[in-house]
Amino acid sequence: MDSFSPTIKLLKRRIPPPPPVEQIPLLIPPLHSLSDVQWLLWSELVGNNAGKLRYIGRDHIINDDTEAMMKHIFQAKKGVDMLPWPGLSFIIETDEAKTLLAAPNSKNAIWPMTDHAAVRGRRRPNVTIWYAQNG
Repeated sequence: MDSFSPTIKLLKRRIPPPPPVEQIPLLIPPLHSLSDVQWLLWSELVGNNAGKLRYIGRDHIINDDTEAMMKHIFQAKKGVDMLPWPGLSFIIETDEAKTLLAAPNSKNAIWPMTDHAAVRGRRRPNVTIWYAQNG
C-alpha cells in the first residue's frame, strides 16, 4: 500500500497518459488525501471542537524502516533500543521529530495537523515514540 494522493497518482500514470496539470482539479474530488478524510471524520465527531485535536497515534508498527529510525533515536538519546511509555518526546522543530515524521508510518499522522493548522491555532505538535510489548 502507498500513501500517494490522487493527484500524484494521476500525474504518475502511464496508460492512459496523465492529464494536463491544470485539468487535475476537475478530475478528482475535493478530498485529495487521507488527511482530508481523517479531518472530515474528526470534525464530524467533535463539531466546533475540531481545533482541539491533541493526539494522533499509530500503533502496531512492523515496518522495518520505521523501527530502524526509532531504534536509532533511542540509541542516540538513551543508549537503549526501545523505551516503554512515556518514551521520548520531541518538539516539532528538532531533527528527531522531523526524522520520525518522515518515516513511512508517520506521514499520514502529521498531515491532519499541518493541513488544518489555521483551525488548530498556533499550538506546535510534539512527536512522542515508545515501545509497547503486546503479549
